Amino acid sequence: MTIYRGLSILFVLFCLSAKAQKAEISGIAKEWSGKEIRLLIENDPITKTFRQVDSDTIVSDGSFKLTVDTSETALYWLAVKRFKSPIWISPATVYPISIIPKPENILVDTWQNGSFEYAFLALDAVDVNKMLADFDTKYYDFYLDNSRFIGTSQLKRKVAAYAEEQKTDSANAFIHTYQIYTFAEMKLSSGFKKSDLFEEYLNDKPIELQNIAWFDFFNLFYADYFQTYDLKFGGATIANRLKTGLPPDSLSILFKQDDFLQNDTIRQLVILKSISESYSNPAYPLDKLIAIVNLIGETPASTEVGAIANRLKAKMENTLIDSNLATISKNWKPGYIAEQDTLPTILMVTTEGSTASEKEALVLKSLFEKYEGIAHFAEVRISDGSKPATRPWKVYYPQNQMQFLDHFNIYGFPHFIWVDGNGTIRENGIEKPSEGLESRLFKVQTETDNRNRIKVGQ
Repeated sequence: MTIYRGLSILFVLFCLSAKAQKAEISGIAKEWSGKEIRLLIENDPITKTFRQVDSDTIVSDGSFKLTVDTSETALYWLAVKRFKSPIWISPATVYPISIIPKPENILVDTWQNGSFEYAFLALDAVDVNKMLADFDTKYYDFYLDNSRFIGTSQLKRKVAAYAEEQKTDSANAFIHTYQIYTFAEMKLSSGFKKSDLFEEYLNDKPIELQNIAWFDFFNLFYADYFQTYDLKFGGATIANRLKTGLPPDSLSILFKQDDFLQNDTIRQLVILKSISESYSNPAYPLDKLIAIVNLIGETPASTEVGAIANRLKAKMENTLIDSNLATISKNWKPGYIAEQDTLPTILMVTTEGSTASEKEALVLKSLFEKYEGIAHFAEVRISDGSKPATRPWKVYYPQNQMQFLDHFNIYGFPHFIWVDGNGTIRENGIEKPSEGLESRLFKVQTETDNRNRIKVGQ
């Protein structure tokens, strides 16, 4: 069960409407007066990209208001800098809330990733929020009570009995699907036969990407599918097939060998999910993966699949760090990396006031002195610029700090990125200087020395 569903115990409200109507969040957050609060929605669960639908500045008395026009219930996120918390929003509904003051809320100014709690100030006595809270609480209690049976055949019998006992015929379509696919995920996790679960829950069944429980089950059923395919069908691995020139349309043909992937929409979703999980892995050629995603975007099995493919393609192409920093950083010079004779770059992302950032910067300085000429070093600093960092390498200050952090999926500091000589991110989130970064640089040095010896020998 994902974090979305765990948090939904506290934050779910659902109703149905066919016509877009305005929903409103009217809130109080006194300790964050003067800060911006944003309302976000996830575009889809595969690319995990967000778009902002509204924002407001919290005024001196702590009040704020956010609105959205919506025709259906959906999961949104309240965000203050890098702190986020989920809220289900339904059409024509007003949500009075109060963000609960806590000592750790002050950490929002460090740009660290985090969450905050809030309370509804008014809520109908009978609503779906309570129904799902009750359902999820029973779910967690079941696993707590039966944790000793995990990995045994007894758990399978207990899950079957529990699913039958808790099954209801809810008139609410969302809750009905939520319950059904929660039971499906439980069965898959406890050893039920995949072919039986496929027939019961996926084959010729509606595809409900926006229902958390449906996607959780789908995600688990087709988990790590590149590796699953390699083990199931043998022969050359997907990675090796791509490296040796597998045409973009051939991956779908290969996957169609699987009885669980006969449906065109499901198969394309599995391909997109697998690529989204693998494109940062250097074992998979990025250009080949982009070509496959591009083809799906041009020939999608559904409009929704096409939209996901286009978002994923844009996200993958944005691994070119040079072009992106050129647009969002004040002093990043276009072509900076490309002009650096193809050497890799260690890019350190820090934030002002972070003790850990300064400690790692000291270790990095010793590596810089030792390996300058083997790799390039640069730093992006999240700061208002009032206290410039003094470094032996270039330091850059993003114009839009939130955009930069969201763009490169950075949630903690310091953060290190490995950029190849073409300006492409090869690994986003590598080891820190104090945790073995030198071994990576030593490898580059060894490869460089070997190439130079070959040149001399020639």
